[in-house]
Amino acid sequence: MGLFFNFDKAGPGVDKDAPKKKGIFLYTELFFRKLLPLVKVNMLYFLTSLPVMAVYNIIIINVLASVLPQEVKGNAWQLSLILTAIITILWGTGPVTSGYIYILRNFAREEHAWIASDFFEKSRETFKLGITVLLCDILVLILEIYAVNVYVGLIRQGYTFAQFALLASVILFAIYTFMHYYIYELSVTFENGIRKTFKNAFVMGFAMLPANLFLTIFVIVVTFFAFAVLPPSLIIALMLFIWICAMRFPIDFYVARLIKRRFINNREDTE
Repeated sequence: MGLFFNFDKAGPGVDKDAPKKKGIFLYTELFFRKLLPLVKVNMLYFLTSLPVMAVYNIIIINVLASVLPQEVKGNAWQLSLILTAIITILWGTGPVTSGYIYILRNFAREEHAWIASDFFEKSRETFKLGITVLLCDILVLILEIYAVNVYVGLIRQGYTFAQFALLASVILFAIYTFMHYYIYELSVTFENGIRKTFKNAFVMGFAMLPANLFLTIFVIVVTFFAFAVLPPSLIIALMLFIWICAMRFPIDFYVARLIKRRFINNREDTE
């Protein structure tokens, strides 16, 4: 574990008199300044998430084996890895995601974080919420796959209503995905119950719809096209070292600074 504890020391920091960067310029500076810590966080998160990622992969590969045409079934393993990577990035993997998001949140807000101790402490503090989210994730994933299969079959049989049902299920699935950008951020920032955290995440998933949609499309497109040309061994290596954080950090950079600006700073201004 020494690899993860070596970061527990002060770095050179940033010149306090330097011009304050914003937006994409600040994000780029933070990403490269925190690149080594991000690699460490990514490795820690990947290793602790392996059981959940295995469950995601088992569900997906079994579905692909049953629905893919015979001539493309040979690509089922690689496609299942790509889809597992996307779900892991966008949804997380339950309890350990809180600790992981806490560290990314602090990086985004230019605040200090102890990689190993904060990771496990925050994961333990929000364990109940993490387990609840994980169980919901597995259930929703299975139900959505089943619904898509049913509706696509009905559409092929000429049932027009199935087109609207399919569209509705995809929209609900997307909103559920957007909620994950806020659930863990809210859980490590405010002391709210599970129900209130879910409610606030649902509201913010709607309220920030354009940004949520853009970030989701970005992660899906970049991950799919990057991994589509790579062998499975290299996909796993990238997932181990950097890919999860590289794809998730833009989301948490946006969400962490949004929550701080709209809720924390406004609250301090009114006190």
